[in-house]
Amino acid sequence: TSDAEVLFALVLDRLDAGDVPPAALAWLVAAVPGRLNVLLADGRRLWATRWGDTLWWRPWRGGIVVGSEPFDDDPVWVSVPDRSLVSVFANTCSVTTLAEGASCSPPLTYCSPPEI
Repeated sequence: TSDAEVLFALVLDRLDAGDVPPAALAWLVAAVPGRLNVLLADGRRLWATRWGDTLWWRPWRGGIVVGSEPFDDDPVWVSVPDRSLVSVFANTCSVTTLAEGASCSPPLTYCSPPEI
């Protein structure tokens, strides 16, 4: 097994217990020591954490792309603040601050392309 398998099993346990995906990921990054960028998707929505590492987002071809690092030099990339959760649905996203106590605060900001 790999570290990723163990982390995924922990998230699945939380989801099976009734947590919604953002709460399951918030719990995971607060409970497991280390630097964690964790992505979870259900086929329509995507959630990604930045916890001690880098995470970026940008509009891309009518949607949103999220990555640990920008894949090009376009200045439209936006750095996600540390200890945050990005929630993406279609062409919209929000960034929420994650607390040590494994709860999500109200959205810090709704993502919109930066002015360049």
